[in-house]
Amino acid sequence: MAACVSWVSCLCIHVSISAWYVFALSFYTNLTTSGIDTRKITYGGKWKYLTFLNLFVFSSFWSIYAVDRELVYPKVIDAIIPHWLNHAMHTIIVPLVLVQMYIQNHAYASRIKGATVMLFSGLLYMSWVLWVHHASGIWVYPFLKKLSLVTILLFFGICAGLQYLLYLLGEKISGRIWGHPGSQKKRC
Repeated sequence: MAACVSWVSCLCIHVSISAWYVFALSFYTNLTTSGIDTRKITYGGKWKYLTFLNLFVFSSFWSIYAVDRELVYPKVIDAIIPHWLNHAMHTIIVPLVLVQMYIQNHAYASRIKGATVMLFSGLLYMSWVLWVHHASGIWVYPFLKKLSLVTILLFFGICAGLQYLLYLLGEKISGRIWGHPGSQKKRC
């Protein structure tokens, strides 16, 4: 059963989470590069990592990291980005999303509308990734340079499927916590 949380408590939790990300982002944008020219390893600069609070980032990053760390987070980056900041970007999002789901009921659109919005936003993001490569010759995610066009398209398709599965998982978790629309489960 979901906790009954007042709007003031909910606001305090959201402000705390936001403050954490403002701090992490501020720290990240002020990192010294130890003499390494980050323009050679990234396009979009430090802002390419503005994908906080996203379960897909967690899933894809740690899955690829488990297979081959050098594909997504080369050891040379350890000299630039502290370990805690890596976890701020790629790990802590899961407990924060779960806390937020527990304290705030989410109204989900129909699955068709949800899938359409996710597909559209995913296509925009993938278009940006491809445009960056076209305009600069640099892949936003260095592991993509090791893939053929067919495997890149396959990877993007798998990512789209994973995003939809995460959407369904969020809907299911929210339903277990808050009850489905029309159910008699107590709501706060």
